[in-house]
Amino acid sequence: GETQLKNLSEKLAEAGVAHKLWTEQPENFATCLATKPYVKDEVAQYFKKCNLAKPDLEIAGLQIVAKSSKS
Repeated sequence: GETQLKNLSEKLAEAGVAHKLWTEQPENFATCLATKPYVKDEVAQYFKKCNLAKPDLEIAGLQIVAKSSKS
């Protein structure tokens, strides 16, 4: 959920992994997280507990790698 995405964003920031946490407005709810393209082995450890989406959407060079659904 949202908490998982926010925690993941913090871990990625601490590790220096370039990413973007999307927040829906006006609800101010984190809905997905994207990284810049990385070799899978470099970032896979951070995404072991995530439901991953296929990178079929690219926005400004960033691929969507994890999504959250509002519960």
